Amino acid sequence: MTECIQWASLIEPETAIRSLSWTPFTYMYLERVPETWLSDDEIASGIAFSLFDPQTPFSNWERGRVFCSEFEIRWEKLDGVYQTVVVGNAPSIEGFFYAEEINLDKAIAQRHSYLLWGQRVKDDQLDLIGAKHEPNQQIYLELRVPRILRYPVSSEVHQVQLQVCEYVDPKSGDLLYYRFLGLEKMA
Repeated sequence: MTECIQWASLIEPETAIRSLSWTPFTYMYLERVPETWLSDDEIASGIAFSLFDPQTPFSNWERGRVFCSEFEIRWEKLDGVYQTVVVGNAPSIEGFFYAEEINLDKAIAQRHSYLLWGQRVKDDQLDLIGAKHEPNQQIYLELRVPRILRYPVSSEVHQVQLQVCEYVDPKSGDLLYYRFLGLEKMA
């Protein structure tokens, strides 16, 4: 199977997400896109980054992506419809179209890692921020980011890097597309 881009406009993203066979290390990053000013509770619950749970009500999130080393699916709700894109070694999905204008077969696939914001909060400092670590959800803080960051990693991980595949035009060197691959955990 070759890497490609598929797209569709969907009423809801759940069916497409659940139709794919995900690897054991699959993650999901979900966002709520506000139409009005957010309360403190809405800010706290406006982003979720965790291990993939296929029972998640994905339609409750206006923007998101589910990704693994083989492919990703991402969506954004625009004018009541979920604009959805699948990138990578995914099988053909019924109702999706191939993006013929971007040919990933001719692109150079480059893997990069990007350091995510924050340092893991030590257990003895959690009371200061009124939060707690979960078994597969650790808390990170970065003073430049006005929220608690939660990454789906174990307690031994000090910093986290996001692994990304970037597809580059071999002639111009321009970035054609990218997709998330997974997390790299630094002890």
